[in-house]
Amino acid sequence: MLIFSHLSKYYGTHPALKNINLSIGPGEFVSLIGHTGAGKTTFMKLITREILPSKGSISIDGIDSSVFHEKEVLSLRRKVGTIFQDFKLLEKKSVFENIAFALEVSGEKSQMIKKKTFEILESVKLPHKASSSVNELSGGEKQRVCIARALIHKPKLLLADEPTGNLDPITSWEIVKLLLEINSLGTTVIMATHNEQIVNHIKKRVITLQEGTIFSDQEKNGRYIL
Repeated sequence: MLIFSHLSKYYGTHPALKNINLSIGPGEFVSLIGHTGAGKTTFMKLITREILPSKGSISIDGIDSSVFHEKEVLSLRRKVGTIFQDFKLLEKKSVFENIAFALEVSGEKSQMIKKKTFEILESVKLPHKASSSVNELSGGEKQRVCIARALIHKPKLLLADEPTGNLDPITSWEIVKLLLEINSLGTTVIMATHNEQIVNHIKKRVITLQEGTIFSDQEKNGRYIL
């Protein structure tokens, strides 16, 4: 699903990631951990091609992302859903409109937009909030809307960047359980997190970044090591 080959990323002369060699297979659930500045955000942005590597390459679903043409980049971003810590929702739009917008910009017909949006709202247990303003939602509900929006194109890969960072412990666990359910249906999930309890509880693969390098890669029953 995802292969990093001798990948490095520099900002000026500062190395954010250094000579990363890594593969993540279809259907894996990976917790990505590391102190602030370890390279987690750069790792995520390289996958979505918001930035390009300084050296080396990333292969996504069998294609080197660094040689994508513009149309292929748009196609790539539909294969990769992203969830953000600060939600990045459109505050002046309803829950339905926030999710439907992703389909509208891709040219989907209105009848299918309605059908797919309500289906995805059902999957995150928020159909009753479709007409609500996002400003009326709790933090957990906002994150569920983010998850729904990220899943609307049925991506093969879901990136969750600190998805529980602004949530209380109970709500955090509800969001992680939802991510595990999504993963159980075949979607590869990469979750960047500082939440030690969650990482240790789910016992999935754990990749630890330290100063831009892979400090540890525990492929089974991983634990939070920093």
